[in-house]
Amino acid sequence: MLDFFDFFANLLGCLNKSMKGSGFITENIIVALLSLFGTCVGAFGGVLASSKLTNYRIKKLEEKVDKHNSFAERIPVLKEQIKVLNHRMEDIETLCNFGGKM
Repeated sequence: MLDFFDFFANLLGCLNKSMKGSGFITENIIVALLSLFGTCVGAFGGVLASSKLTNYRIKKLEEKVDKHNSFAERIPVLKEQIKVLNHRMEDIETLCNFGGKM
């Protein structure tokens, strides 16, 4: 922080020498420079906050996609299990229809 204040002190000293005592113009320039600095800091802070929010949302979407993908991987296994169960039910129905005689 000390470098920042030294910079403005040196700038003020240079401006005072070049303006030869016209304090009003010097004050306006300093206010303008401080406004510029504040605007830059605010804009940078806004970009940073927006970036963090975007990264957070992307991370949450990736988690949802991973969850969906793990579900999609299990679907073929479930289909095979249903096929086996259907076959077993058909066998049981066949046994019941023939009175236990095959």
